[in-house]
Amino acid sequence: MGIKSLGLSLLSMLAFAAFTPAQGQISVGSMTAGQPTTVTYSNANRAGEAVMVKVDNGEGEVRVLEIQLDENGRGSEEWEVPTGWGLATFSTNDAHQLRMIDGGADPHL
Repeated sequence: MGIKSLGLSLLSMLAFAAFTPAQGQISVGSMTAGQPTTVTYSNANRAGEAVMVKVDNGEGEVRVLEIQLDENGRGSEEWEVPTGWGLATFSTNDAHQLRMIDGGADPHL
């Protein structure tokens, strides 16, 4: 395989990886500091598993939520937004991250 072919193969793999959709999905109810909200995760391929959702406020404070998925791959956990958190980014290893600001989704993500 020549260098040109190798380069095209690598480029194709990177393009595929970049456009392959995430399997999981995170959703969060309305976020208000000091109030509870519901964090939901779904991925049919992970039915029956426990999923760790990382929540980061962008200032060094991180929380990890464990969500148990049902037989359909869906689960939720109530989480109280810490006082002073005006922003939170929710992520797992297999879902697009979701950034929320106090009062709703961050329109800049």
